Amino acid sequence: GNTASPPYPEDPTYDLSGMMPMLDGPPPFSMWFAPSKLVRLVWRLVQSVFAKYAPKLTGDRFMKVFGNVFMQATPITNNDLWETDKGFAQQFLSGTNPVMLRRVKSVKDELTKNRGEAIVKALGESSLESLAKDGNLYCVTYDAWDSEKTSPRKVLSKNDSWPLFYFYNPIVVFSVPEGDSKLMPLAIQIERTKDAKVYKPGDKEWTFAKVYKP
Repeated sequence: GNTASPPYPEDPTYDLSGMMPMLDGPPPFSMWFAPSKLVRLVWRLVQSVFAKYAPKLTGDRFMKVFGNVFMQATPITNNDLWETDKGFAQQFLSGTNPVMLRRVKSVKDELTKNRGEAIVKALGESSLESLAKDGNLYCVTYDAWDSEKTSPRKVLSKNDSWPLFYFYNPIVVFSVPEGDSKLMPLAIQIERTKDAKVYKPGDKEWTFAKVYKP
């Protein structure tokens, strides 16, 4: 189950009950690893065993014996996957917090009434309703941040003169393109106002919106 965030150790009087809930124990087994990830873990284990016990099989000799069977994928830190829309969506499925993504059943109740009018208008309500009807519309909303305000300098210095500012609480909308099996982002609305700017793939500031998303 979920539990409220514990008190902030440096300032126990600051109420964190409205923040995003956390798991109060390990996640359900069904959320641990997908079958494909288990297979990758087994391959990594085999690679580690050969790397430890067969140190002489390196370079060309290793390739002649094993070919590409045990070659590891390029680490995400060494490629540009993080900058792609595919990599962005992947963070919501296997990143640090993969439990916020949910399937949208009603555009009106879950987006429009949640001050997501701008993103609904930008993408077209009828198009979104069609995706929702097909079970192919997903979203992440940071509702817990709606009324939260803070100042990093105030937290660090305990100086009451520092002004507070409000966190943005974005809305991110996803779907799986026709003929594909990968979740992809459709748009990002950073502010909860009727005239908020909506960022979509291909926009000049699209990368900014993806990076700004918490």
